[in-house]
Amino acid sequence: MFSGKYKIVIIYHFSRDGKMRFSQIQQLLDNATHKVLSQQLNELVEDGLVTHHETLIKNRKAVFYSLISNGENLMTIIELMFKWGTNRLATLNVDYEPKI
Repeated sequence: MFSGKYKIVIIYHFSRDGKMRFSQIQQLLDNATHKVLSQQLNELVEDGLVTHHETLIKNRKAVFYSLISNGENLMTIIELMFKWGTNRLATLNVDYEPKI
């Protein structure tokens, strides 16, 4: 479920920023290709963590993605993993500045 390189980061941004369009997510993850990002978003939808809904804006279809409750419940775990990782890097004397 978390095998994708960007999935946890995507979940983090949805929890912080709310619903977003594909292009907004892609701007946050500038190294992610369109194909990889699309695949990982689809997997998050299939896994029941993210939802996508379509709406019309000026007669054009717009797709928005957002977290659903299963995804929101993961934030506690993600925050604990971040704290653990930060502490681990400190014990290894690694200077690290998070990019999130």
